[in-house]
Amino acid sequence: MREQHERPAQPGAAQLTDHRPAYLRNRAWVQDGAEQEQGVLYQRSLRLTPEQRAAMLEQIDAALQQIGRLAAQFDLAAAEQDLAAVLAARMSADWATLVDLKSARLRRYGPVNQDLAESLDPALDALLQAALALAAAWEKV
Repeated sequence: MREQHERPAQPGAAQLTDHRPAYLRNRAWVQDGAEQEQGVLYQRSLRLTPEQRAAMLEQIDAALQQIGRLAAQFDLAAAEQDLAAVLAARMSADWATLVDLKSARLRRYGPVNQDLAESLDPALDALLQAALALAAAWEKV
C-alpha cells in the first residue's frame, strides 16, 4: 500500500468518495425491496414495480462502476473517515435544524400561538442540549 505522502494532491477525491456511500444506500433500499421504513416522526415508502426496481439497480450499478473507473484512472486512494467526527458533525447540523424549529424562528412563517411556544420551546431546548452533548461526546472519541 502506498503511503499518503507519495500521492499528489487529489482535489475532488474526497467529494467523489462521499458519493459512493449514497449510491450504496440507494442500492440497498432498492435491492432489499423494503417498501416502507418508519420511525417515530417519519415514514418513508418506496413502491417500485419489478421493472422499475431493475432499471434503478442498473443505473445505480452503472454509477458505482463509473466511480470505480474514475478512482482507477486518477489513482485515487480510499478515503478513511473517522466516523466519530462524522457523527459529531451530524449532531451539530441537527442542532442547527432544531434551533430553526423554535417558536421565535417559526414566526418568520406567520403568527405562533403562545401556548405552542410555551410547550415546544422547552422540549426543543432539551433536544438542543442533547445534540450538543452528543456532538461533544463524539468529538472526544
